[in-house]
Amino acid sequence: MKMGGNRGWIVATLLAVFCVGGWVRAEPSPTDAEQREHLRQTDRNGDASVDRAEFHARMVDVFFFSDGDRDGFLVVSEYAATGADPGRFSSADVDDSGRTSLYEFIEDRFDVFEVIDVDQNGKLSEAELLEASR
Repeated sequence: MKMGGNRGWIVATLLAVFCVGGWVRAEPSPTDAEQREHLRQTDRNGDASVDRAEFHARMVDVFFFSDGDRDGFLVVSEYAATGADPGRFSSADVDDSGRTSLYEFIEDRFDVFEVIDVDQNGKLSEAELLEASR
């Protein structure tokens, strides 16, 4: 894992996962009520948490929605459109190709999942999501 001490990119990615209307927005951080709604939208099995499969599915959606030129890769501007800190792009671009593949993007996002999943049970609870967004 390529974790640093910076929680800013974690929150940015979290917000990219749980955005109103399903996607990224250039507005202030969502309220707790909005965050709960984002959780509900991402929680496909209705268990009030986001498991690894649900997180993975959402990240795939975010990747392909942000891939503006539909070439199967994200360049820095497309990566930033996911809500992630563009400064993290180089660490997500593991092969230094100047673009991030779906695999690299997903791996980078699971670093985020691990940090947010404080109790390490493989699920992001409402409490963990709300705490991470603060």
